[in-house]
Amino acid sequence: CTPAEELVNNIEKLKEAGIKPQPRPKGKY
Repeated sequence: CTPAEELVNNIEKLKEAGIKPQPRPKGKY
């Protein structure tokens, strides 16, 4: 998976957990 895809997957998991992902500076995790 590309880093972008991994980020999307992580965000989806957070949404499923009921957590709103906060915006992060591009290039930082």
